[in-house]
Amino acid sequence: MARLDEFVFGYRRGSVEKKHVAKAANLLLKNEICSVITPEGAFRIREKDRKRFLALAKPKFRFDLGEPLGVYGFLHRSRRRYGIFAAVITLLCICLFTSGLVWDVRISGNERLSDYVIEDALIANGFEVGTPWRKVDKNALEAEILTERPDIAWISINRRGTVAYVEVIESENVGIIEQASPKYSNIVAERDGVIEEITVKSGVAAVKVGDVVRKGDILISGVVENESGVSFCRAEGSVRAQSVLNVTSEASRKVNEKQPLKRKLAYARVVIFNFSINIFKNYGNRENSCDIIEEIREFALFDKYRLPIRLETAHSIEYGESSRIRSEDEMILVARRELDGKIYSMFKDADVISLSTSGEFGDGIYYLTSRVVYSTDIGKESAIEIN
Repeated sequence: MARLDEFVFGYRRGSVEKKHVAKAANLLLKNEICSVITPEGAFRIREKDRKRFLALAKPKFRFDLGEPLGVYGFLHRSRRRYGIFAAVITLLCICLFTSGLVWDVRISGNERLSDYVIEDALIANGFEVGTPWRKVDKNALEAEILTERPDIAWISINRRGTVAYVEVIESENVGIIEQASPKYSNIVAERDGVIEEITVKSGVAAVKVGDVVRKGDILISGVVENESGVSFCRAEGSVRAQSVLNVTSEASRKVNEKQPLKRKLAYARVVIFNFSINIFKNYGNRENSCDIIEEIREFALFDKYRLPIRLETAHSIEYGESSRIRSEDEMILVARRELDGKIYSMFKDADVISLSTSGEFGDGIYYLTSRVVYSTDIGKESAIEIN
């Protein structure tokens, strides 16, 4: 392993034939050119000792000496590669002249509103990545967003270096549209079932525990009879009932599958702040005949600070169809997965009492059926029309 001074100021690796190892070791150690030479004849010298080594070793034995290594070696090999130095200088200039710009926008406090919605609100008011900090009127920007966005109750924009930290508090009931409740209504059955429990808050129960009801039957009536005649109200309450439902799924033996045929680079570009530099563009791609898979690669310093530069690429993938035959085990597995998904989505808010499943093969298809006995609130509000 090279020492720090050798790594910085450069060093070279060399070797001599085994028969000259003793002679080389005596010469190198005596003149303090290197401190170690292996039995195989490998050694290492500092770049500053190269000329002295050549003057002493050339007349005495044959040797091989490699190219300079370390920092000095890198600079030596790159001395004619002006593009590297130009890139480094350009990067330094970008860092110097863009330190007064917004490099990144980080949003916190939002739960229902997405980052994109808040970013769009900022952009609409002239604040985005690449905006000079000196042009940002923080108070005016916050006030403008609060005026335009009733779903944002509070917003604060703070600067830390080149990063903007945006904190928000959302208004209550964001995106919830309240529907006007009917003045008079009944509670009716959404499905068939056997009544298990009735809770009436207002109105009159039209059924009792143990009754069999059909879809559309009145469960709690908003028509109340009293001594003075009939009055109307908005029926409220809950009616739990036990219901039965058959859920089915199927899987065919022959299946057509989509297979990717080709993957071609559609375009590649580098985006620095809001400036886009196209690296590659394939104008022959037809987006309507293939899938376009877009990828964005962002860069960060020390895996923490996001840089205002990203690489955007897109690949066009053309597909073809191929058919294959499923095994019986595969058909059962596919049907089971589909059935499990249906049962979960349909009964996630209900109490499942029992579940029995049976399957059968027929005409190249596997049929799977589950008989589900479950308990749930079957009541829904239905307005009473009074002429």
